[in-house]
Amino acid sequence: MAKIKKYDFIIIGDSLTAVLAALENAKCGLNGALFTGADTIGGLHRGIKVPTTTPDTETLFIDSHVNFIPDTEATHLVLERMQHFIPDLQWTSHERGPITFQNGVTQPFLGFGSHNVDAVDFYSYFTQPQQLHLNKTLAHITQQLLTLFTGDVFTNHEVTDVRLVEGLGQIQTNGSDVYQAQRVYFMDSPSKLTKSLLADSSDFAKSAVQRLSKSTLWTAVSLTYLHHTPQTETPAMHILYGAKDVPCVGVFQAADGRQVSHWLSILSSEQMGDTEQMGVIIREMKKQIKRIYPHFSESVEREFIMVAPDAYGQVPTQVTNNPDVFKNNVVLVAGSYYSDHLGLWGECASYLKLADHFLAPEPTLPVEKPLDI
Repeated sequence: MAKIKKYDFIIIGDSLTAVLAALENAKCGLNGALFTGADTIGGLHRGIKVPTTTPDTETLFIDSHVNFIPDTEATHLVLERMQHFIPDLQWTSHERGPITFQNGVTQPFLGFGSHNVDAVDFYSYFTQPQQLHLNKTLAHITQQLLTLFTGDVFTNHEVTDVRLVEGLGQIQTNGSDVYQAQRVYFMDSPSKLTKSLLADSSDFAKSAVQRLSKSTLWTAVSLTYLHHTPQTETPAMHILYGAKDVPCVGVFQAADGRQVSHWLSILSSEQMGDTEQMGVIIREMKKQIKRIYPHFSESVEREFIMVAPDAYGQVPTQVTNNPDVFKNNVVLVAGSYYSDHLGLWGECASYLKLADHFLAPEPTLPVEKPLDI
């Protein structure tokens, strides 16, 4: 029989807010662990280490995804919570309307119009003009928070079973290792959650599991480029699309004196296994980038391709904005999937609802002193 390791709390997921949740629980003196099936922590914002030839810098750490932070109340509140751990974290609000390229000229983006765009709501999320500019990238923030977490971190540990055992949350990883905790926070894709729940379990509401199984999920295809020659000075979000109605969202950023660009297209997760379709998406992305920046490929020093399955998605409305969808107050869910909002906005909004359920440390009883006689 497998040996069971026990914690006060367990976090399943590797997103920025998953790391923050682990840190906020641990600051109360609770013993916890963070689990992910990935080989590193960070999710969309895991970051990329780039070797450099600069004598003073061995590696350059850049974002691995479009760094878009909407100016919303939920985002501000989560950033303020992060600021407790990273005091020098600062942000300012900017209005940067998106741009596009049509009829051979760059112009303001006014909407998708008659284009038949899949995942149009998720693309539209990146078109919000009011956004925040941070003095640190999301990749830097994630890694800085992770260094402050004193609990256990398990990478390459895919959760294969979630259940309740005598009032405790119990998970199994990689089909063998078993862990228990008073509270399990599931902050990963709903598809992974439904696969890890026993179909005949009476611990979870079957209706909730059925609804989660009907979630709409999208895979993010990201291209990141390190440039040796700057391409543009505009900080605006680019919304590009061509004859195939496959949008490409992109932005240019400065990184330690260099220029980096990030580009994103979204593909239905049902098509994820079609490598030919994936190749079509990447070729179309590059085609649209080259239309607006003809000498783009000549400026590229390094190219990185990241495919993130189920990076975006939404669960049915019956389970949105409700961390305790299973009504057991032991296994709680969070993430942008469980919010009415999209992207980082949805992730922050869902996180704030989850934070109301964080464990409080057991009160310490005062030690009774003997009376002086």
